[in-house]
Amino acid sequence: MIIIRQLKKNKFGFTNIEMIIVLIIASLFIGITIFIYPNIKNYQRNDEQKFWNSFKYQWDSIIMSTKTNKNDKLKISSTIIVNKNNVKFIYWNGVTKNIKVPSTISIYGNSYIIDIKNGGYVAPATYRWYSNTLKRDYVQTFQLGWGVYHIE
Repeated sequence: MIIIRQLKKNKFGFTNIEMIIVLIIASLFIGITIFIYPNIKNYQRNDEQKFWNSFKYQWDSIIMSTKTNKNDKLKISSTIIVNKNNVKFIYWNGVTKNIKVPSTISIYGNSYIIDIKNGGYVAPATYRWYSNTLKRDYVQTFQLGWGVYHIE
């Protein structure tokens, strides 16, 4: 009996004001995440677009550099090494350029190498990338000769 009386006297719990404060803080956190989440997706899409633009720029640069040197005696060639973290463009004269692969894009397989021969010749090949942001595949197709590639 004494224990029950003491429990009734010492009521622990939230008051109405404390509950209102907790609800306000929780709604602020929820509201912030609702408005910030779409912006994070846009930043990730922008990173992917910047990556593909940088790849195209470096691709055009390395193809033009290799095409302009048509000296058959020198056997000029350039190389592109693609792995999960970066794309390395190695020009025929030893200059290297790196492009970081965004964390939202991954390649199927570990890595691949593209050799560019005299005059811009590229062996035909197809490579697949996956975009976590867009939930779709990119198919990168390199065509025979003239160093042309397409992304679908």
